[in-house]
Amino acid sequence: MNIEKSTLIGGAWLVASFQLELVMPLVVISHIGTRRATRIVDSITTETYVERMRPPDTLRGHLAFQSTRSRLWKKYLGKPASDQQENT
Repeated sequence: MNIEKSTLIGGAWLVASFQLELVMPLVVISHIGTRRATRIVDSITTETYVERMRPPDTLRGHLAFQSTRSRLWKKYLGKPASDQQENT
């Protein structure tokens, strides 16, 4: 799926805006579209949100969006550092 950069939000926006090099691909790509939808292809989930859900176009806005919408993000942010090191 080819998604316009201007519609990316959350983690996908962070990667594109700051040209981050990830050690593994994002498992969830969030973007703005005309209606709310979820699509899973080859273990990659594409989340489409409506315009009113677009976060502020700032680092803080997209980090906040990512932290409230991503299950994986919550999993790692919720663990103490000692637990994260044991699982790596």
